[in-house]
Amino acid sequence: MKLTGNDFILLVVSLFLPPLAVFLRKELNIEFWINVILTILAMELTDRQIIALIISIFLPPLGVFLTRGLQRDFWINIILTVLGWIPGVVHAWWAIITKPDRPTL
Repeated sequence: MKLTGNDFILLVVSLFLPPLAVFLRKELNIEFWINVILTILAMELTDRQIIALIISIFLPPLGVFLTRGLQRDFWINIILTVLGWIPGVVHAWWAIITKPDRPTL
């Protein structure tokens, strides 16, 4: 089986954000939701982060706001979400999973 450029990009994306790779390949079907649940269960997250991750699938800025408040990451996420839903979701998941530099307001 020969790998194309798109397959390579999908492979790299799947290493960092498995649900995004499944979404790009299968869209919003049952495999996507199973992957989201399994990815969340495999992480060491607080209840608040889990809720924010689920919300960020539909409204990325709201998920960032719940964990970071009205900080720089929230405004960056607004811009990325306006430019495209996928960049907003990727940034939201990153912002939610990583530890904040400073406490939220």
